[in-house]
Amino acid sequence: MKSITFYEYDGFLNDTVISTNIDELPLTPSELKSFINLASSDESILSKMFSLKGFTIKATHFVGAIKFENIQIIILPKISKSKTGEFELGNINFMLEKAYGLMSRFSSNIVSLDSAKGDLMEYQIDYFAESLMGEIKRGVYKEFTQEESEKRFLKGRLNIPKTIRLNMAGKKTFNTNSVVFSENNTFNGLLKWACKELVSLTSNSRIKSKLFFCLDTFVEVNDLTPNTHTFSSIQFNRNNERFRELINLAKLVYDGEQLILTAGNTTIRGIVFDMNKLFEKFIFSAISESLPKIVSVKDQQSFLLAKEAKINHGIYIQPDLVLSYLDKLVVIDTKYKIISLAQKEAFISNADIYQLSCYRNYFKNKFKHVRSILVYPKYDDEVNLRYDEINENESFYVLSFSLSGDLRDSYREICESFIVNIANFLLPKTQVKDQSPEINV
Repeated sequence: MKSITFYEYDGFLNDTVISTNIDELPLTPSELKSFINLASSDESILSKMFSLKGFTIKATHFVGAIKFENIQIIILPKISKSKTGEFELGNINFMLEKAYGLMSRFSSNIVSLDSAKGDLMEYQIDYFAESLMGEIKRGVYKEFTQEESEKRFLKGRLNIPKTIRLNMAGKKTFNTNSVVFSENNTFNGLLKWACKELVSLTSNSRIKSKLFFCLDTFVEVNDLTPNTHTFSSIQFNRNNERFRELINLAKLVYDGEQLILTAGNTTIRGIVFDMNKLFEKFIFSAISESLPKIVSVKDQQSFLLAKEAKINHGIYIQPDLVLSYLDKLVVIDTKYKIISLAQKEAFISNADIYQLSCYRNYFKNKFKHVRSILVYPKYDDEVNLRYDEINENESFYVLSFSLSGDLRDSYREICESFIVNIANFLLPKTQVKDQSPEINV
């Protein structure tokens, strides 16, 4: 398989690969023509992933892997770019691992792919299939659920109105509701949905057979189309805790952009992730791991800022993260963009400051002490700044964290920075020391 690796906002021509390793092969004219035909469809996520100008293709802010014909295109975060290219695939999977609460083997086992330029998407799908098969062999999860059925004998609670309608229509049956111990539940419905999504993405027959084995196991489970509420409503207990990572993997599939597109004889498949959202989830994970459980952590919650009475219209703010304890609050906004002390045009924008000030002004009337923080990925130099406002006794902070190198090694430092800037502000030092959780890497 031909593998082409490049970065967000980098691209390639039909005879040259721009800003990528010199040993990588470009697309042939026929391959490029096939790709352009597929990417030109406005109905596809592919058109959001790439911008096309003539015969130049550039990536946007999505990262991940896509495949067509015998070609794999891996798109990596520009900010994680290193001179050697080492750790980059592992870093994407490490960010996904932390963002979705996966086990460490999800990213640690991918090290060999970094040097071999292996199949990233198939690795991720196989990880899900192997994990699910292992748990199915231990036993499918069952729970007590309400089941409505039509039977010729009475079993369960009789639904009188529906039974009358059935018999008026000539059906000599009872409509009953009963409690059954069944595998047909939302929990297994999510796993079945993920299997069906992934079996259409993989082209590997070995992985397909694993997923079909899982689908055969769930043959009695009703199909469902999940939404955000479906995942948030899942309740874990001692009987289904072993499936937590698999449900988190299903959520990863749901949040990602699946791509299956056919033009002529060419089919392109892939799963990619919006780096803006992935960076935010990754930072949320680092903060959650850094703070004691007594701190309230809320992400993407809306707050009513203003209301117009005549038309009953409200204006809401939605900070990325809000952390509070007693009368203290920290509001955080993550920005996946390049900032540099050396480049004025790439420094903190006024829009970012206005947004953060709006958040702080809203909360300072409700809490005695408020700290506001902007978080960016590190680019050429580390940015850790404190700004003191001229007319008020207020400060806001700007933090940056490196996404290059071995992110697993630097993750502890990221968490410790949040302990310094957040935990030490919200809590007494004794509580920070005694109640801070163990950081797992």
